[in-house]
Amino acid sequence: GRSQAWQHRHLRRTRTATHITEDLGLLSDHTAWNKVFRRTFWDRHRLAFPEGVLYEDTPLTIPAHFLAEAVDVLHEHVYYWRVREGDGPRRRTGPRMVRDRIASVDHVSRFLADPANTRWSAYKRDYDRSVLIEDLPHFVDRLPTADTDYRAVFMDRARDWASRVDPELFKELPVDLRVKWQLIRERRLADLLAVLEYERRNAAGFLVQGLPLRKRAVLPGADGTPVPLPSSVTRLTSEDFPVRTGVREILWHRGKLVIRGYAYIRNLGAASRLRTLKTALVTSGRHRLLMPLRTVHMPE
Repeated sequence: GRSQAWQHRHLRRTRTATHITEDLGLLSDHTAWNKVFRRTFWDRHRLAFPEGVLYEDTPLTIPAHFLAEAVDVLHEHVYYWRVREGDGPRRRTGPRMVRDRIASVDHVSRFLADPANTRWSAYKRDYDRSVLIEDLPHFVDRLPTADTDYRAVFMDRARDWASRVDPELFKELPVDLRVKWQLIRERRLADLLAVLEYERRNAAGFLVQGLPLRKRAVLPGADGTPVPLPSSVTRLTSEDFPVRTGVREILWHRGKLVIRGYAYIRNLGAASRLRTLKTALVTSGRHRLLMPLRTVHMPE
């Protein structure tokens, strides 16, 4: 079978003569192998991939997106990457890999911050947000199993890059990322590892405490005591409790239509049936039908 690469999951339809400033989803489109360039455009801007480094795509492709007058996006699969049985995901635990990756995103941030590129300076914030949310967290997740060299390089280079990010941008992140980036910025590796271990064991990165409308995240450290963090980082809002839903199965059973799925509020536990509130409504035009529900145990 075939599946869309995660980097291009938003490229579902063909669009001609678009631009990265019109579709910020293209900020994630930093690979080279799915692109065709006009030679005149390439030569005019003297484009060249950096040599002798890993992740050489990003320093060229994202600036090229901005330099282009327009790009065409095709929804068809035009490049196939065969994943053989037994292939695992490429590990990102080498010091060189993390050093080159952070250098590549830093190159783009500096390109957008360059006074010579004032047309696009407003988009530096959008790019930095995509790095904070989608890019570097993959390398954060590798810290627990990485060696001391990887950890040292990551904490040093990530903190340096983050020092040039708009400080207000960190406040807009989901709480789990707010916490991790705060610990990176403060070079608190031990606390960061404790948070990642708690997240791995509990499928959530924090506990929720406090009065209604004044909820805060509490993060147990290695010895069980809370990790000290400023209230501006641990304060929770409704955006930190998104609703997650999904349908897993629809079938006819003894003359009845049965729908199996899930609905929960992320970051809030429901240890018993008494701690659940549920309803289901099926609509078709003006017709509405309230559905009977039965709660089932789903540890995952």
